[in-house]
This record gives sequence, C-alpha cells and structure tokens, in this order.
Amino acid sequence: MMTPVGRLAIIRTFPKSELLVAMNFVIIPALIGPLLGPTVGGLIVHWLSWREIFFVNVPIGLAALVIIYRHMPNYLGDARGRFDIVGLVLFGSGTALLSWLLEIFGEHNIDVTSGGVLFLLSLSLLAAYAWHARQLDHPLISPFALQGAHVPGRSRRRLCHSAGHRRHAVSVAAALSARLALPAWESGLLMMPAAARRWAMKVLSAPILPAHGFRRILVANTVILGRSSACSRW
Repeated sequence: MMTPVGRLAIIRTFPKSELLVAMNFVIIPALIGPLLGPTVGGLIVHWLSWREIFFVNVPIGLAALVIIYRHMPNYLGDARGRFDIVGLVLFGSGTALLSWLLEIFGEHNIDVTSGGVLFLLSLSLLAAYAWHARQLDHPLISPFALQGAHVPGRSRRRLCHSAGHRRHAVSVAAALSARLALPAWESGLLMMPAAARRWAMKVLSAPILPAHGFRRILVANTVILGRSSACSRW
C-alpha cells in the first residue's frame, strides 16, 4: 500500500516536467535493499540468529515514521464514491487462489481434479470481477488497463484506446515475454545485477529520455534484450 501512496504524493507535489527526476530520486534508495540485503542478511545469520533479521526493520521503520510525520504533505484524495467491497472480494479471492495454485504447481500437493476445479473457480471469480467492474463508474481496478481507458457507466461499453494505455500495454507485454525466456536459475542469478542495473538507469534515464524519446529507447532495449537472450542459448 505504501508504494502507490508514495508515488501519488510525488505526482501531486511535483510538476510534470520534474516527475522523472523526482521518481528516480525516490526509487533509488529502495534499490539498495536487493543490493545489500543478501550480504547483510548472510552476515547477521552467520554471527547471530535468523530472528535478528526482522529487527533490522524496527529502527528504520521508526525513523521513517518520524520523517513522514514531520515532512509528508497530508494530501486528501478526491471523493469518488463508495469503496468497491464486492470487487475487493471477487478480485482478491480470484487472484489469491490463482497465485496459490501457481505456487504449488508441480509439487504434487494437490490432485489434478481438485487443481482443475480450483483453477476454473479462480478464473470464474476474475471473470465475475471483470463483469462487475464494467457496471461501476469507479471500479477497484479497471480490467481494461492493458487495453484502453475505462469508460464507466452501464450505457457506454466502448473503450477509448488512449496513447498512454497503449504504451503501458506494450511495455508490460514486452517485459513479460522477455522474462519468460529465462530459466529459473538464471532468473535467480539476475536478482542482484538487475538491482544494480535499475539503480544505474534511474540516474541515467533523466538525461537519456529527453534526448532520444521513449519509443526509440524501448525499441533499442527490446532488440538488445532479444539478442542477449538468443546468445545465452548458444
């Protein structure tokens, strides 16, 4: 819950021309965790007990609470209607069940018949949520985020395929297809270098994007990533 709230606060605080720099500044400290976490955690477990790992968050959390209380702007959201409790139940149950089935997939903890029934149940819950969301002006999560802007209301069923939604759909599809090409052990090894790469790109993206534009960078990145995946197969 803290991630979207923090980003929304940044969007409301900074003008559009400064959002990229502000977002990068906020995200960079969060990337320190994947870089230092395995090393620091290993040292703690080596010298102390594994239980002490969880106490690392206590002073950091207390310091964060003090800083937030003193410096965080108290923005209030616009009143957009009642909270979608039915949508929360349908979407939450469907995604939780589907995630659990994918987690135990291949571990033989459940028979094929039960797994199939639960899989169909999870898809039914998500389908019911998609139908439910179309009836609301402000659904919990728009089911059309990867297609176009959601047009609310019972009498309006069309989608406005805005440029922003199309770019979001393309970026998500490209990232998913690229990561599916990697085996599990390579994905695990990529955790720390990936964090370092993201950290570096948060610094470099601010001057690079205005100079070359989003489209050219995404195309070049996709080509380089595709060639790298192909080379790793040889």
